Amino acid sequence: MSRNQTGTESGGVTAEFAIGLPGVILIILVILGALLAGTTHIQCQEAARIGAREAMLHGDSAHAQPAAAKVVGSSATITVTTTDHWVEVGVTKPVFIAAIPIRVSAHMSAPLEGKNHDGTSSRTRLGNDP
Repeated sequence: MSRNQTGTESGGVTAEFAIGLPGVILIILVILGALLAGTTHIQCQEAARIGAREAMLHGDSAHAQPAAAKVVGSSATITVTTTDHWVEVGVTKPVFIAAIPIRVSAHMSAPLEGKNHDGTSSRTRLGNDP
């Protein structure tokens, strides 16, 4: 028994494909955007860690921003705040996911080493170190 195609059934597959394709593309864009946001967050976290480490090792916050900028690039905003003997480095970078701007950020804190206010060293000495 053969089937007769009527005019209403022709092009059905094309119409279903045309409806489903934008949905598949949207899902792919969302997945790629999530991956981009994740890698940008890791990059911001690494930049904040390196900035805090440089400030900790040098004993002042002046070295934090250049060190963090080398890792994250010029499109990021880097903030360095010092309170008591601690430095906090914050890195924020914009990411565009499917034309939607999202800001990814990371923060890291570290104790400042170096000189105390009275001129003595703030580094901890272990054992019989002079």
